[in-house]
Amino acid sequence: DPIWYAVQALPSVATVEHENAVSYSAAHFASLMSEHIAKSNPKIFNVINMWKSQGMDKQTLLSNLEKNQDVKNVLLNESPWVMEAKDETEMKQRLSTLFDMNDLHGKCSLWFDKLMEFRLESGAYTWFKCVEPYIYPSTHTTLFVLDNFGRLRKAGIVDEAFLQKAQYRSSLQFLDGELRDAYEELKRLHPKDYKEVAYVGMNELYYFQVHSLFPEVEVDAKAKEAFTFYYELAKKRWKDFSLYGRALAAI
Repeated sequence: DPIWYAVQALPSVATVEHENAVSYSAAHFASLMSEHIAKSNPKIFNVINMWKSQGMDKQTLLSNLEKNQDVKNVLLNESPWVMEAKDETEMKQRLSTLFDMNDLHGKCSLWFDKLMEFRLESGAYTWFKCVEPYIYPSTHTTLFVLDNFGRLRKAGIVDEAFLQKAQYRSSLQFLDGELRDAYEELKRLHPKDYKEVAYVGMNELYYFQVHSLFPEVEVDAKAKEAFTFYYELAKKRWKDFSLYGRALAAI
């Protein structure tokens, strides 16, 4: 099941290996998603707790499951990768990582706080933490962070209060400004034929996709001309995009 291959990957994604905003954003997303999955499957959660209290032995787990066929079916159908672990130690690690609610909740808060350290007053995010004068806002990193926030809200995992805490509106305004600046630079360099030489790149397509996750936020007035220009251009030239680009344009 492709969905559960993704679930299997969550624990590794939720582990921060590099000190940068992308890693913290991915870890925050994965931890919240894992917590959501654990809460939405209480039967599994209860059996795992029972198993842990009895010594975390594989045979104990299987014995308990045999006594409750419904729970066994839920576990095997919803997370078959658990039973496919190479050995007992690996299975313990996978289960404890996914279903340790206290650890998950703590990590969710920790990764969010760490992520906010990369946020600038402009609403943009830097990729790495630097010191003046080497602090540069990253358009792609900001898009990545907002994309994760938007997907979490769409899945019902975070609410408006969370988004307000993340100050997502100013981040969207930063992205609007980046699109406007790119458009103005295009016109400056090609005052007579900018419409002919213009193209829609992956950043523009990613921008449209991310903005679609927040329909309640209007495009900044100063960026509306740029937004309309690239949006209409994307509609005309979508056949020239890569497969991934077409997918983004479709969204």
